[in-house]
Amino acid sequence: MQARCLLTPSPRATPGDRHRGWHHLRRLVGVALVSAPLLSVSSAAAQERPEAPPAEPSEETRTVARRMAEEAADRFEAGQYDAARDLFHRANEVYPAPTLVLWEARCLAKLGRLVAAEERYAAVERYPLNPQDPDAFRVAVAEAQDEIDRLRTQIPTVTLVVADAAARDGTAEVRIDGHRLDPALLGYPNPLDPGRHVVTLTVRGTEVARRTLDLGAGTRQTVELHAEPTEALVSSPPATNDGHPADEGAAPTPGQWKRVAGWVGVGVGAAGLGTGATAGLLGLRKHGTLEEQCPQEQCPPAYHDDLEEFRNLRTVSTVGYVVGGVGVAAGITLLLMTPRRSSEPPPRSATVTLVPTGVTVSGTF
Repeated sequence: MQARCLLTPSPRATPGDRHRGWHHLRRLVGVALVSAPLLSVSSAAAQERPEAPPAEPSEETRTVARRMAEEAADRFEAGQYDAARDLFHRANEVYPAPTLVLWEARCLAKLGRLVAAEERYAAVERYPLNPQDPDAFRVAVAEAQDEIDRLRTQIPTVTLVVADAAARDGTAEVRIDGHRLDPALLGYPNPLDPGRHVVTLTVRGTEVARRTLDLGAGTRQTVELHAEPTEALVSSPPATNDGHPADEGAAPTPGQWKRVAGWVGVGVGAAGLGTGATAGLLGLRKHGTLEEQCPQEQCPPAYHDDLEEFRNLRTVSTVGYVVGGVGVAAGITLLLMTPRRSSEPPPRSATVTLVPTGVTVSGTF
């Protein structure tokens, strides 16, 4: 009972009692720290690795840990909770003790970092007590169990739900204060510290929803994230031949394939005819030159290369006309056979015109 009073001033104590309690706190934490047997302080580590028990801290190490704990107690009493938390944490790293973790949790609670405080309280709860542990350790575990229950009633929770089409998008991502939320936690109360928090929803890397939350102690809130219209969302599906929206992921209809193939055929055919016409014009020019220099179709050696070039142009022109004619004919045929959309007028026609520089295709499809 004496250790409990010195470790934690009772809420019903008088101001004088509390002052004496704080006055003895720094001594109690240090005494409990250095008087505890090493086996009890490091029992968890020893149980995990019995073949390699940790070495006993030196006298200098325990002295430093005690001084850090005493200074941390002074800082706590002065209201310097952040500095006190840091010292309690570092002292525990040097010489682990549940009393130090308990006071680190209390510092975090004073700072409003309730979620982190719950984790430290839980660490004290899990401390494996041994018969040889000092009473201060047993008191720390008992007080942690009592204080964590009260703390949990003060921690706000937010349940996040993604609505609309974004809920079905595999790229949808929810972030709280810039930190990604695991999708498994959607629809479940997530603990947050009191204060302001920003929740965002992104789809395909683009932010589509943002909510700012001001949470008070003990708040229980459910937030639905509705995506605002944006190009990141899936656009309306294309219409089918009957004018109704096509099912998402549906295969193209035969009419759509014919339309695409028809225009591809017309394009390839036009390119072929253009190539044939161009090669033909160049060949005609070359033929005129050869007629002057090659009487009776006998060319001097100086014009053999020109003759070979003329023959190649003639071949390219012929192949271009053949491929172009077949492509245009096939393309126009497919376009004429494509089922007409309900919004299109019934007449269909096509006109192919050969010009010196290529070919033109016009009509209604």
